Amino acid sequence: DQLCWEGVCQSPCDRDGDCEADTICQTGWCQRSQCQHTEDCPTEHRCESGRCVEVPPTRCQWDEDCPQDLRCQQSICREETCRSHADCGLESRCAPGGRCLQRPQPELGVIFERRFAAGLTDHHAAEPTGMTGGYGFGGGFFDLDRDGDLDLYLGDRRRQDTPTDDAVILENRSYPGRLRFVPRPDLLQANPAQYPSAFGLDIENDGYHELLRLGDGSILLERFHPERSTTELIDALPAEHPGRICFAGAAVAEDIDHDGRLDLWIGCQLSERVMAELTSVLVQLEGSPYQPLIGATFLRCRPDEPCSHRRQPFGEPYDPCGAFRNSGGSPQQEACERQAAPVEDLRQRFRFGPMQNLAFQQQPDGQFRLFDESELLPLLDDGSALGLGSLDVNDDGLPDLLVANDSLMGIGALVVEGEGELIYVSDEGPNKAVQFVEDEVVQRGEALGLDLPMIDGFPLFAWGIVVDDFNRDGMDDVYLAQGTLPPPAGIDTIVWSLHYDALFLQQQDAPFSEVSSQVGISAHDTDDSLNPRHAYSSRGAAKADLDSDGYLEILTMAYEGNPRLHSEVPTLEAHPPRCTLIPRPSLVPSYGTGYALKPTGGTVWRRWDLQGQLRLGTSPYILSPYPAGRIRFPSGATLSFDCQQTPGPVVIEEPRDWIQLRRTNNRVELHFQAPWLAGGIPGQLHVAVRNEAA
Repeated sequence: DQLCWEGVCQSPCDRDGDCEADTICQTGWCQRSQCQHTEDCPTEHRCESGRCVEVPPTRCQWDEDCPQDLRCQQSICREETCRSHADCGLESRCAPGGRCLQRPQPELGVIFERRFAAGLTDHHAAEPTGMTGGYGFGGGFFDLDRDGDLDLYLGDRRRQDTPTDDAVILENRSYPGRLRFVPRPDLLQANPAQYPSAFGLDIENDGYHELLRLGDGSILLERFHPERSTTELIDALPAEHPGRICFAGAAVAEDIDHDGRLDLWIGCQLSERVMAELTSVLVQLEGSPYQPLIGATFLRCRPDEPCSHRRQPFGEPYDPCGAFRNSGGSPQQEACERQAAPVEDLRQRFRFGPMQNLAFQQQPDGQFRLFDESELLPLLDDGSALGLGSLDVNDDGLPDLLVANDSLMGIGALVVEGEGELIYVSDEGPNKAVQFVEDEVVQRGEALGLDLPMIDGFPLFAWGIVVDDFNRDGMDDVYLAQGTLPPPAGIDTIVWSLHYDALFLQQQDAPFSEVSSQVGISAHDTDDSLNPRHAYSSRGAAKADLDSDGYLEILTMAYEGNPRLHSEVPTLEAHPPRCTLIPRPSLVPSYGTGYALKPTGGTVWRRWDLQGQLRLGTSPYILSPYPAGRIRFPSGATLSFDCQQTPGPVVIEEPRDWIQLRRTNNRVELHFQAPWLAGGIPGQLHVAVRNEAA
């Protein structure tokens, strides 16, 4: 029954059940429902039984703290208004938390913002007390499940009575605009040892990556496919080998012996055990002065030469042959600097065995054995190897090995307009930017504004290096992670906060410009160090597109505290998305090194995969700022790619038959199917033929 109320026929009611469909009982009368769906209600309300009901805010720290379809925005769970940049229109972007924000138009062409992801940016490590190198903790990128995105290993570093996290593998389940990592504790066996860093590799070249975990006296090869297994590579060393106490912290995977299989270079670093043994040795030598070997390029000898490598210094005025040794006299120019010297000549020097680098040769069954140090000159390098890199420095078709030893720390290759390619090496004090010109080393760091030696009278410690075209102007730029070591007694602790992560933008016809504070790079503070006694101190750094949105992230590891993540912000300037390229080599095996990139119509190759990092395994994939162009494989094969204006990933497979070998009547013939040679032949050609019958 209805009654006339305020000139309208209405039905009285006591409850909703007294009313017809799509109406509710309000103030004793049946009235139209306030909503059918939550979208019909104001913000912070939801639709319940036809009524818009205010929702009490759910506090959160991460997106994972919120119910499904809600995102954490300003510490409160709210509905997301976007899932990708495409949801927001051309002048807006999908910001962290799932909300559309106006795109900025930065004066310098690039701006970054901090990003946070549960499991990643809240991972905590702390440097142990005692005699350590102060190198902190790192991690490593690899593709656990061959799904084309990058999973991540985070290392552990522990200090007594300080809460820290165990080493962990994070499976990447991000989607464009949202970072999400799922911890996989089931993939790592419980281990009381610490493994601060890891480097990926692809032993079978099948896209399912293995992981090399590096620690104090331990190198664990972790396999996940087709079966889970763990192999201790240190067990391949003889019982009395000094390398058994190597603190492994750097690695490069390449084919050292040209047999078509990936081998391993391992860099050994300072540790408490190594420092104690070194002190004992120096006491026996009656306190003779010593000086660390601070790194060099080891140029690969040709196959017909009686040597493995030649040592090319980075230009520092140090004895090129010794390492930790008696160096009281003036630097000597010895045969091992540029000439192929017998190994015996180097053995006459004082070298410290536990810090010599190691190399492992892959066997046909996928296992690894130790290379003899007499076979490879770089194994006689006994500095603290903080960075290793592979690059064909002299363009002879053979990969060379670059070693950054204490105090050198990181390595990168960049192109300077009008000058060509330089090797950038981070250091304590002035950083190096070197060119090799007819066997001479030319230092360009100061002239280019890349040296960054001191601030307020304190030398700056620089570590990880990232090279890219950050502001998309066609020129190479540099990100440099910096952070002090614990200062000696009597030195002002302000030195911690004086350090900062530097971004250098290349200028046209001018030195690089350092613009960190103008592009959103966070200052160092105690919020990230998690230690009220000192500010944050960066160590390794690496780049990747972790959420496949076409914009890069820079991951920076630390002396202690949390990893930091800076993301490139989409701007009003219309640039195509960066594209992730997944190269699949067929002739020369590689894991992320030996590639070169140039855009369509470009004339200069970029070799940005040389990015030696402290305890941080970089991405095996190539993040291209070019939507289309050409990629050169380690073998020399050159293929075109076109990302179709998408962020990828795009898989690029090297043809297996572009070089064909034919044997007839004791004659070897090589047949090429290589359009990139334009009908010619390579200027230099090295072919290693495996004798399967041997």
